[in-house]
Amino acid sequence: ESLIVFKEKLEELAEKIGETQIVHTLTGEGIENWVGETGFIDRRMIKRHIDDEHNTAFFVVGPLKFNEAMKKMLVEELAIKEEMVVIEGFSGY
Repeated sequence: ESLIVFKEKLEELAEKIGETQIVHTLTGEGIENWVGETGFIDRRMIKRHIDDEHNTAFFVVGPLKFNEAMKKMLVEELAIKEEMVVIEGFSGY
């Protein structure tokens, strides 16, 4: 059972787009056997996966507070151009 919603669809989309990297990152309970990134996304995690963050587009999808925190970190702390950050949100969380 996958802990990641739409995991297969996201990976299919990344293959179709090309030059796309998806890094699944889990937090919370039930991830003891997860082999991959865990914890909150921060600038160190981004730099582990991206060589040149200033020439990278970021697609952020999550609850409002997550999206706000990611935008602040990317735009204010990492100085990513705002047009390189696409935010999609959903309600209920």
